Amino acid sequence: MLTGLHQAVFIGLGIACVGLGCRGYMDLCLRRHGRYRGWKHNTEREYFRLMKELKVPRWPLFAAIIFVPLGMILMFGAIIYSNHMRLR
Repeated sequence: MLTGLHQAVFIGLGIACVGLGCRGYMDLCLRRHGRYRGWKHNTEREYFRLMKELKVPRWPLFAAIIFVPLGMILMFGAIIYSNHMRLR
């Protein structure tokens, strides 16, 4: 049985994975439309330009921007809180 800490970490990991999946979808869209310029360029900025020009769906950009940081904050917040409570 998982404790509250493990549940929070796995929920955060799941949320972050959803955001990373959306980033992967944006990469595929950029490659499909011939706009992918390699790993040195910002995926979000290129996808935003593609949104303006070709009317591709907006949900992957907003989901990636929201879910990746939210998942990271939840994971690391649960770990830090657990370590803080263990020291008491």
